[in-house]
Amino acid sequence: GNVLGFKVDFENTLPQKELKEKYLPEYFKRLNPKISKDELKYKIDHMSSEDMDDAVQPTVYDNNEDQVKAVVDNIIKYWPQRSHNYKYNALLTTHVGGNRASTPMAMMYYREFKRRNKELDRPLKVAVTFSADKTNGNNMLENNRSLHEAIDDYNKMFHTNYDTSSDKFQNYYKDVSLRMKNKELDLLIVVNMFLTGFDAKPLNTL
Repeated sequence: GNVLGFKVDFENTLPQKELKEKYLPEYFKRLNPKISKDELKYKIDHMSSEDMDDAVQPTVYDNNEDQVKAVVDNIIKYWPQRSHNYKYNALLTTHVGGNRASTPMAMMYYREFKRRNKELDRPLKVAVTFSADKTNGNNMLENNRSLHEAIDDYNKMFHTNYDTSSDKFQNYYKDVSLRMKNKELDLLIVVNMFLTGFDAKPLNTL
């Protein structure tokens, strides 16, 4: 009985016309190459906006720079309103194709906020956190380079001295959590972190 309900605001970043005429027909034809025009029209006409976006997400939205820019534009445009004039802060969580976490997408959003912050009179204080990759290969190297970049920016913003080593990263993680609770950060971009049981009272948007 202690969990507050969500008010869901669904935002389309692709025009409905484009979804219905281009992306959804392509999606259903891949699933069923023999689908008739009538069946296709019926399926599309009876889908909700959420279902439409879910259907095309893996092929249209994931790792799409235009999508990232559209989302960041929306967040910045409505930030004073949603944050009640900077009184509250928010989490932005990234994923790919259902529930697969996406570190590259987290960094795409993070870098776009960094770019846009240079244009703002009141830049947003943005941080990103995800676990260091302990696997091998190019993905590990890129993920860990990205984490180092994010922590280095954080150190400059708050005059701290964290890095990606095991002990210091845990301290970085704790410091990020504390600064969210103290409203020292406006937006935290996360990958599979802070999504349940997070008790930052100033946080009002996910």
